[in-house]
Amino acid sequence: MTFHCCRRLADLMEAHKEELSMIESLDSGAVYTLALKTHIGMSIDVFRYFAGWCDKIQVRAIKLIEHSVIFYGCVLKLLSSVFGHSWMKGRVSGL
Repeated sequence: MTFHCCRRLADLMEAHKEELSMIESLDSGAVYTLALKTHIGMSIDVFRYFAGWCDKIQVRAIKLIEHSVIFYGCVLKLLSSVFGHSWMKGRVSGL
């Protein structure tokens, strides 16, 4: 969902970049070509960049009980690597 929204916004900005650049140059006082190439052009690139990350980041919560201690953590899967982070919650009584 987020991927499609970011991609669609970038496509709409690309289709109307001349109008957006005119509005930006009037609003900020920047030269039209600067607004076209830098302000609007880089904004489009940023939305496309973050749209590409939407399907590559996955977070999963885990609960692990080991030696009467409960660990809660999360596993972040990024591209094809796995990074883990865990923290200790407390001791389990009666184990």
